[in-house]
Amino acid sequence: MAWPTDETKLKRVRALMKDQDLEALVVRAPDNVLYLSNYWCMKGYDALVFAREGESTLIALEPQLADAQRNSWTTEIRLFKGYDERDPRPPQYRSLDVALDVLKQAGLTRKIGVELNMDSNAEFL
Repeated sequence: MAWPTDETKLKRVRALMKDQDLEALVVRAPDNVLYLSNYWCMKGYDALVFAREGESTLIALEPQLADAQRNSWTTEIRLFKGYDERDPRPPQYRSLDVALDVLKQAGLTRKIGVELNMDSNAEFL
């Protein structure tokens, strides 16, 4: 069972996002995914699209679905394959592909904060 959602913390983050005129954040560092979703990822390939308004989306490896459902504050969970024989890229690129799809589907395309302290994110952009 997940900890209760820390609404105070999430409101504080959303207020800061509003101050910076950000529609969403895309985070991938495990500690940031945990901070915003209460989900500790197994491999560090996961991502979170944290929307300023509305539901956030956790992007997790397929085998982690049950753990993500049990622990995450968000009910919107998208899955990606860790290793895909059709896609030779490292798994973190697939999670970022899903994040980009989530942003587009939600119409969040104006101003997005993207975590760049992970090397794969810098290469992705």
